[in-house]
Amino acid sequence: MITILYVACHDSVRPEDYVKATKDVVSWSAKATAVFAPVFGDSLITVLGKVYSNEGFIREELAFFKIPPRAASYKVSIGGAPHTYKGIGVTYAKFEGDGHVISEFQTLDTFYQNSFSVDAYDVSSRTLKASFECRLMYVNPFNDTTYTVFKDGIINVAIEDY
Repeated sequence: MITILYVACHDSVRPEDYVKATKDVVSWSAKATAVFAPVFGDSLITVLGKVYSNEGFIREELAFFKIPPRAASYKVSIGGAPHTYKGIGVTYAKFEGDGHVISEFQTLDTFYQNSFSVDAYDVSSRTLKASFECRLMYVNPFNDTTYTVFKDGIINVAIEDY
């Protein structure tokens, strides 16, 4: 949880740090931040892609947890509490008001062919390049399900100090 708060409050986003995808057939782009997070003795990467309103309030956040700094394809697991699952974790949230109220929190739809691949990791520049596809879902209090699909997703981000 400390990692999430640190990345969420970190303001040094470089213009070349981004998460991009086709979200439900519409082009989507977010500012990205990333840190190394110690998980069970391993140093794994957490990436947050955030979309902001014109006033600077957060509106959307796509989060990836437990990314190994090695080029390979990885299993995508259920999102939520990062320490309780194996594989890459992913969540998506929508915010309202001044960005402190989550209006919708989506978790991974495990019936979809979710994928995540670290395409490159440069040790000297600590830059991560990755690709992904995932479908997340939200079940409202009336048991209606909403899906959000991210296709052709790409991540390009420099990892900050923890």
